[in-house]
Parts: sequence; structure tokens; C-alpha cells
Amino acid sequence: MKHILKILSSIFNESDWEIKKPQSGLTKETYIVISAKRKLFIKFDSNNIALPYLSSIGLAPKIIKTGYDGERHYIIQEYLEGNSPDRKWFNKNISELATFIKKYQFDKKLANILGECISYEDHIDLLLRQIEKDLLNVNCDCFKTELFLKTYHNFIQQSKGLMPLDLTPIHGDPNYSNCIITSTGLIMLDWDNIQMSDPYNDLGPILWWYLPETTWSNFFKDYPIEYDRKKVFWWSAKRSLSVALWFDNKKDEMSATDFVSDFIAAVYTKNNPKFNN
Repeated sequence: MKHILKILSSIFNESDWEIKKPQSGLTKETYIVISAKRKLFIKFDSNNIALPYLSSIGLAPKIIKTGYDGERHYIIQEYLEGNSPDRKWFNKNISELATFIKKYQFDKKLANILGECISYEDHIDLLLRQIEKDLLNVNCDCFKTELFLKTYHNFIQQSKGLMPLDLTPIHGDPNYSNCIITSTGLIMLDWDNIQMSDPYNDLGPILWWYLPETTWSNFFKDYPIEYDRKKVFWWSAKRSLSVALWFDNKKDEMSATDFVSDFIAAVYTKNNPKFNN
């Protein structure tokens, strides 16, 4: 922690910092730092070219300072007070959710910053190649069952029927712990996975994880693309499989198995198994 104290002292000329790890929701090495005057985030190895713009338009916390600690890039952001939304909040604020997502997914300047020029078909092919590569090195038996292998085959077949859309900016990990409800409204944290993709890459998991299917069409009353039920399930399956593979890499067999169950449910267009939890 000494290197963090050195950074903070050089910027703020303060001492007596409290440094602690967040409980969840952040993928990079991140700390909450607190002094008598301020409360901030400091994150390492997150040289996100889009973050300054996201911060400037109110989609991410304000940036206080960026720099390098040796060869490691760091960014210091304001700490926003608020709570992560639960399913009840999502259900009552569908219009606000749609408006927020629309704001970053259809921002032309943000798309230009990300600057990825690739066809829809090539984008899907790259995603599937990465999954195939990851599956070659799995540890958990949950990836080797007859049910999983059959489901995975169906998942690949379904990908061939996805309706192409223009790629848009997506957050990449829009789970509830990366969202916070502040006094001014919804904000998203942890934009490290931002990229150009099918907008349903965010929409699918949000709808499938947090909203009953009877409300999904309501989301699209305030969102400028056509409701595509098949895509909601396919991208939810893709995200569940990616999370399962991430847990497998961490040797967390229980969590990997749990998300494989989610993957199977989504491929077969069933409700999220966690929805009643």
C-alpha cells in the first residue's frame, strides 16, 4: 500500500489515508481511498481511452487525476455515494434504464473514440473463436457433460441466425454491482470492457437477469431498435458462458457450474434460474 500512499500524498498533500478493497463489481486492481477531506477510487492498469469522455458526459464517475506509478497507469475518480439497483428498481425504472443505455450506445463521438471497423459477421466469429479457445483449457467437469456439449452445439447453430445490426458501444459487464443509483440518477462503473458490439450484448443480460419477460417489450418503447427476443436469450447465454469460463480460470468450480446452468437455460429460452432468488 506504500505506493498508493505516495501517489495520494503527492497529489493532495494529505496524510492519514484509509485504503480498502471494494467488495465487488470491479475487474481491475482497484481501491477505495478515504481521507478527512475526500473519498475516491484509484484503479491501476486501466488505460481506457473512452473513460475521459464517458466521465465528461456523466456516464461514469468524474476523473480527478491520471498518471503513472513506474510503468503502471493509474486513474483516480470520485467515489459516488449511492446503492446498486435491485430487480425491484429495474422493474420500476425501465424507461430510465432504456434512456441511459441509449445515451452511450448511440453516441457517435464515443463510437469514433472506440474506432473499431469490422463487420457484424466477423465480430461474431471473433467472439466464438475466443470461446472455443477458452474451452480447450477448462478444468471443471461441467463443461464436459453431454448436456453442455449438446447445448453448446445449439448455441453455435443459433449464432448463424442472428440478425446483423450496426455495432454500437457496449459496457461489456452491465451487472447490478457495476451500476449505482445516485442523487442525479443512474451511473455505471467499471467500463474496462467497453467495446463495439451488438447492442444486445448489453441488453440481453440486463433484461434476462433483472426483468420478467412480460416487461421486455416495454423497454423498447424508449429504445430505438426493434425488440428481438431470440437475441435477448442468445447474448444472455453468451455472457453466462463467458462468466462461467472466467470462474473456471479462477478454479472456482461451484460458480462455474452455476453459470453453466444459466448458459443452458438461456440457450433453451428459459427464465433465468436465479430470478426467484
